[in-house]
Amino acid sequence: MSTKREILKKYGETFNIIKYVEREMRTFAEKPFSDEDSLVLAQACYMEFDNAVPSVEIKMGGKSFAEIYKAELFPGIFDNIQMKENNFALFSALCRSPRFRDVKINHPVEITNSKIEEQFSATAFVLPGGDIYIGYRGTDASVVGWKEDFYMLIEPAIQSQYTALEYLESIAAISDGEIMLGGHSKGGTLALYRASCCCEKTRRRITAVYNHDGPGLTRTIRESSEYDAVKPLVKTTIPQQSLIGIIMNDGDYSVVYSDAKGIFQHDPYTWQMSDDGFVWADKISKTSDKMESALDEMLSELSEDEKKLAVETVFRVIESTGETNFPDWPQSALKEYEKIIATIKEIDSDTVKKISNTVMTMIKIVFRNMIDVEMPSPAATLENAFANIKNQFSKIGKSENGEENSDNCR
Repeated sequence: MSTKREILKKYGETFNIIKYVEREMRTFAEKPFSDEDSLVLAQACYMEFDNAVPSVEIKMGGKSFAEIYKAELFPGIFDNIQMKENNFALFSALCRSPRFRDVKINHPVEITNSKIEEQFSATAFVLPGGDIYIGYRGTDASVVGWKEDFYMLIEPAIQSQYTALEYLESIAAISDGEIMLGGHSKGGTLALYRASCCCEKTRRRITAVYNHDGPGLTRTIRESSEYDAVKPLVKTTIPQQSLIGIIMNDGDYSVVYSDAKGIFQHDPYTWQMSDDGFVWADKISKTSDKMESALDEMLSELSEDEKKLAVETVFRVIESTGETNFPDWPQSALKEYEKIIATIKEIDSDTVKKISNTVMTMIKIVFRNMIDVEMPSPAATLENAFANIKNQFSKIGKSENGEENSDNCR
């Protein structure tokens, strides 16, 4: 893996996507659409354009970045998103950029539905020449979004993948020109899935599929003839210490240098570029390489029922507080601890035993791949620990005279 010193020696100055947009003066007619442009628009998908650009169902219209900036519609774009400072800086650069300012934003769609466990968002960007980039947003801060991510590793398809296909086909039906798909994190996975499952007429219009550090597809899909048809179009980029993009990945990816460490490399704003494009690293780190093996083994060794039970149980506890925003959950857990206690106490012993076995299997696999140490085989230790936790919660839920503090703890 290239070191920071080696990178600086080879490339000189490096910069992130904000500086790329500020520095790149060439239009798309002068310089074709690239991997770097895809990452820029994939990150722009995290901005909320639905109030600035009303969805038009009949034809492609929309407003350009420059038009939105002039109309001073941009404040609402950043109301409910993370990394506001970087996203605002990127948006401002896009609005002024000779390359991006005339790109039109169309059909922004955002869905968060806890009943059907779906978090989905997409935006269609029309380039000045008429080509279309459909960008799928990755996971937001919602609890339902994180839950859907885990189901993506279990189920053949999740609800947002079906919605992603409907979105692609609806845009294809009201537009002309070539289509590119892309996204960051889960958004990249949605792009992969929809490209391989759309109708043949739409598939012939797709020229590229960009997956920026998003999990891959299940083995069944990767081995299908439909995926074989679009595989030559797929361009996957991951940072050198990737922990997300290596999941269910067949190893066909390019490695981008990030100036962050560990999981923080998932942030596109840490990915480095030079005047020639992305700064490429030689390979993923040893830790990511070992973790990739561990995750692959984990997903193949655990049964579908084991994985599903673990996800359902964990989120049953998380959702018991009523909190819908994942970053705010720890604070809500402190306020609503009685509800968490009640939920944990309701988990039956058979479920505890099964989850204990699953967790112990996961721990053994990680240790075996990461540090070559065998873990003790019995899951009884973990099961006993879980039982002790339930017992302690039971004590917390009672007053000194043994009465329940709240009806929620029954």
